[in-house]
This record gives sequence, C-alpha cells and structure tokens, in this order.
Amino acid sequence: RLDDARVSTITFPGGTIVLSHRQVHGSARFSPASCLSLVRQSGSYRIVRGTGRYAGISGHGTYQLNLEIVGARAGGRCSSARPPLAQQELLRLSGPVRR
Repeated sequence: RLDDARVSTITFPGGTIVLSHRQVHGSARFSPASCLSLVRQSGSYRIVRGTGRYAGISGHGTYQLNLEIVGARAGGRCSSARPPLAQQELLRLSGPVRR
C-alpha cells in the first residue's frame, strides 16, 4: 500500500477497478469571473482489486489527472452549493497490468 494513499474506484460497464494512489505533484487554479476550476495532478498508483470482468487484476505505475469544472452561479456569484454546469476529467494511467 502507498504511504498517504487515497483510494478511488473507476467504474466501467463490465466492473470496477479500485486504485490506491498518491499525489506527487499538483496545481489548482480558479477564476471567479468564469467560475472555471482547473486541477492538474500526477503521482503513483497501485491497483487494489477489481470486480466483474476486472476480478483478479493487479498492477502499478504513474498517473496524470486533468480536471476542468465550470461552476454554477447563484446571485451573480460562483456557487459550490449547486451542481457544476460542466465537468471534464481525463485520467491517464501508465504501467504494467496483470490478470
């Protein structure tokens, strides 16, 4: 298990993959004028387990995450209490995988 790791689940139509990951680099920017948030992260990961078609999967490697969120407005201001208007997440995993 990775030190100071977080756990995330990736869901596919045929099952899930659970990852333990640790961020090494990261940045976040927010524009109140456009309610746009940009998050960039990179680090390492290890596959903890899989379900369905991914049962028995294992592996490890590095990841890069790019997240863009356009927040909703309320009363002329950005509102975190409302669901975002749009969100795009791109996760790139690189490393060996075994089943």
